[in-house]
Amino acid sequence: MKLAYLFVFKLLLLMGVVSSNQLFAQSVTKDSTQSTVSTLENNLINYQKSNSWEDFLDVHSELVRFYTQNGNINKAKKLLSKLYEIPASVYQQKPTLSIQAKHTKGEFALYEGDISKALEFFEEAYKNAQKLDKSESLSAQQELELNKSMSIALWQSGNLAGARSFAEQSVLIAQNKIGEDSQEVADAYNNFGLILTSQLPENAKEYYQMSQYIYDKLQKENPNNTELTNKLAYTWINLGIILREQESYVLAEGYFKKALNSFETSHNELAKAFVLNNLGQNSFLQNYFQQAEEYEIQALKIYQNNYGQKHPDIATVYNQLGTIYEAKEKFSKALNFYQKAIQTNTLNFESKKINENPLPTDYLNADILLLSLSLKARALERKYNEKTLLLKDLKDAIKTLLVADKLISTIRNLRVNKQDKIALGNRAAEIYETGLRIAYTISEFPLQKQKYKEQAFYFAERNKASVLLAAIADTKAKHFAGIPDSLLEKEKNIQTQIAYFEQQIQSYPISKTTTQDSVLIYLRSELINYQSQAKEFTSILENQYPNYFALKYNTQIADVPKIQAKLDNKTALLLYAQTYNQDNNSQIYTFLITKNKLEINTVAAKDLESDLIYLRNSIEFQSYDDFIEASSLLSNQLLFFDIPSSIQKVVIVPDGNMGKIPFEALFTEQVTDKNTNLENEDYSQLPFLIKKQKVSYSYSATLFIEKNEIRQPKNSSIFLFAPINFQSNALPNLNGTAEEVKQINSLFNQKNVSTSLYTYKKADKSILFSDSLKNYRFIHLATHGKVNEDNPDLSQIFLTNADGSTGSLFASDIYSLQVGAELVMMSACETGLGKTKKGEGIVGLTRAWFYAGADNLTVSLWQVSDEATNKLSTTFYKNNLENIQMNASEKNSFQQIDYSSSLQKAKLSLLESKDFSAPYYWAAFILIGK
Repeated sequence: MKLAYLFVFKLLLLMGVVSSNQLFAQSVTKDSTQSTVSTLENNLINYQKSNSWEDFLDVHSELVRFYTQNGNINKAKKLLSKLYEIPASVYQQKPTLSIQAKHTKGEFALYEGDISKALEFFEEAYKNAQKLDKSESLSAQQELELNKSMSIALWQSGNLAGARSFAEQSVLIAQNKIGEDSQEVADAYNNFGLILTSQLPENAKEYYQMSQYIYDKLQKENPNNTELTNKLAYTWINLGIILREQESYVLAEGYFKKALNSFETSHNELAKAFVLNNLGQNSFLQNYFQQAEEYEIQALKIYQNNYGQKHPDIATVYNQLGTIYEAKEKFSKALNFYQKAIQTNTLNFESKKINENPLPTDYLNADILLLSLSLKARALERKYNEKTLLLKDLKDAIKTLLVADKLISTIRNLRVNKQDKIALGNRAAEIYETGLRIAYTISEFPLQKQKYKEQAFYFAERNKASVLLAAIADTKAKHFAGIPDSLLEKEKNIQTQIAYFEQQIQSYPISKTTTQDSVLIYLRSELINYQSQAKEFTSILENQYPNYFALKYNTQIADVPKIQAKLDNKTALLLYAQTYNQDNNSQIYTFLITKNKLEINTVAAKDLESDLIYLRNSIEFQSYDDFIEASSLLSNQLLFFDIPSSIQKVVIVPDGNMGKIPFEALFTEQVTDKNTNLENEDYSQLPFLIKKQKVSYSYSATLFIEKNEIRQPKNSSIFLFAPINFQSNALPNLNGTAEEVKQINSLFNQKNVSTSLYTYKKADKSILFSDSLKNYRFIHLATHGKVNEDNPDLSQIFLTNADGSTGSLFASDIYSLQVGAELVMMSACETGLGKTKKGEGIVGLTRAWFYAGADNLTVSLWQVSDEATNKLSTTFYKNNLENIQMNASEKNSFQQIDYSSSLQKAKLSLLESKDFSAPYYWAAFILIGK
């Protein structure tokens, strides 16, 4: 059973969406007992009568928080209406009051679960705050609360990068403008920990503990302050969540129960429900299903009494109840709960029928709805497998997953930050893997074969590089929608600034001492400012250029007929998808698509990850026997199709870490003494795939056929770039690259093709950012490269600064380059590697060049000797140039180049040589493209 894994997936998703009431508890600034509330109500009336609007708004926001926290919705709504009684002239004369009013409206929208409306209010308040004159600014307390509210709303909408920016900014404001060991600093630490919980739990735990230390200290000084007790209780909840994720269930329960006792005393009903829900999850993970259900039912009653019948927090409880009954294998009851979760988290959907689903645009909280749909589909799959064997259950699951698929597109379009879009891939992957499994099962039935084979392919392809495809669609949309160059240049400058400030901030470690740095306050403020500009700029484009909007959000996933229409009779596409079934067993699904055929095969993936590492190690250490074994193991798992003899080219769409090996070095037949003289250790005799077929790679089938629509290059000029000498002790000089670019330059000159050669100090960053870069057909970079696995955007290519010192071109810099090249070759160390992200593939330098506009990339999977790299690169370009026929008058190329053929010939020349036949020398470089 894979239920525990599924539940962890659920928890990671829900951490960002279940605790909207925390914002109110942490924002209350007075000991709001019933007696003091009566006083505040009287004061509010008096302030309104006397037109003391500043005092009025302070008391007003205090009361709204109190009413919402205690579930008095009608009173809170009635009070909110008073904001519209304030004359417009008051807001005009004192903009800070308008900001405060919008902030209060945003808090209430957040409480109601309307994240989009809350963000609108908070963002408008924040933008207006940025426009304030120095003579009139927000107080430190107001600034702090606004940043915290922004962080919570962004966090709940799935924008983790933005949430972290504002949460960290909150810490800086509290520390520098209010003071260390203050209640505000403790609040900010708690808030920051909340944002970090799903990504950096140990860092989150540190902030919770720092927060707890301050609250404890303050409480000893003010033992009767119930507000401090409440805040301390929220810290206990957060620590309990961390401990639960670390499987310390008993300790987690202790923290949850301490918090529950505290809220019982303070009569904070919503907080009690939140703790009960966490206790239910904690019990569930220990298989105490009856106890878990009792806790969830208690939470459900409180939420319904306070919210009514429609709210994301209610949906969360229903989801949890569904997982409890699914664990008991009572699938019909579980499905009813999942259906209720869907109903309560939508505005208009009321159907109780399991075969019906809402529109993908009808939701209160998109992330929770996505989870409910996923849970529902997986329960239908289990019901089929373990109970009914009714095909209807699987078809209902597919219908549900197709709604989830459309919802994923909606959510992705709402995400602003690229990393948040990629993070969504982890959740989307679960859905697409389920869809692939179910569609393949249905395709095994005789009458369902072709339709569900294609459906299985759709889910597999849908899980490939969606973020990259969307980014490329965005770039194309800007060029075809008639947007003026001046606006595009403005956007480029904004994105360049965002990349710069992100790089600067990421160099600061997360710790208590560095967050006090005034430089970091400046960097964080500037980043938030440019991120806000980017979002506003995109909104302007979408409103003023309707064609841009239509093109941007019209990314069509290639189906099988469309792919077959683009393939010729000599090309095949091999797409891989690795999934895990509900018993946690791994399967590899392989799709072979030719001009007239679609085939699917599946094989159990036994020790795949270790076999991938084994192959790389055997190649890099040039261990012949180990290589034979490793390549044989992987060939049996990955190349078990009989590829037709007519096929001359294979396009590989790998999955996960498969993208870190060269398929060219796999075998097309079993290696034995009969077909290979194993004693001689002669690599050239081995039955490599590269001997039979040209090989290229792509992130997705959709991207491949789009890139297959070759554009006519303006000319065949080449940009050659090699710093050679590096003023860094950590980087050796690359003297061999001087000869490499010199030989390539000579090859192009012999063909009368123009070249631009930048070496030594001339190879600086400013050249790469010049407008002329988009005019080259070829770009060749011969330098050091470094992949950052932890943060792919900080992967870098080393170059020269204007003063001659060693500089860097980061992946985040490449995104903003303007490249028109048909081919970019990175003759550098391990430039083809990066962080493997579910649903996106390898994230690093390679993707960045596609963002920038490159059609094809040649990159390396490991470090290769200068001599071997030189031979392969020069042979590769020589083969390319043989395809170019020049017009003597205009010197424009008019013949397309088959880069996969050129690279195959270059690799075979090394394979057949005496010194470089080992795959270590020729297999490192791969072609991503056509």
